[in-house]
Amino acid sequence: MAGYSWVNGRVVSEKILFPCRADTLNSEKRQKNARDANFKEETDLDGVDFNVVSLTNDIAYGKHYITIGVVAKTFFGEAKIMEPEKCESWEWYDVDALPQSLFAPSAAFLDNFLENIFYK
Repeated sequence: MAGYSWVNGRVVSEKILFPCRADTLNSEKRQKNARDANFKEETDLDGVDFNVVSLTNDIAYGKHYITIGVVAKTFFGEAKIMEPEKCESWEWYDVDALPQSLFAPSAAFLDNFLENIFYK
C-alpha cells in the first residue's frame, strides 16, 4: 500500500533508504487493519478518516506492483522515524514541488490522486 497524508495542499512523504516501500496482504491481514497498523508502525501517527483514492498496476524494478493508494485526511501526533533501517526522514512537500526521484508505483499513485483518477 502506498500511503500519503494530504494536509492543506501538501503531501508528507518519506525519504527512503531502499527502492521499495510496500506491504504484502495475506489472508489473515485485511486491508483496513493493514492500513491502520502500517500508518502507526511506520510514522507513529494515529490516523483517522482514511480514504482509498487510487489503484495502480505497475511493472517496475523487475517486479509487479499493485498499489492501493490510501490518503489520511486527519491524523494526530508528529511523524517519527520508526524504521531507521528503511526510512531516513519524513518531509512535507508542496504538491507542485515533489521530489523527482519517487518510487515508481508511488509516483503513479500520486499522479492518479492529483488528477482525481482512481485507476489508469
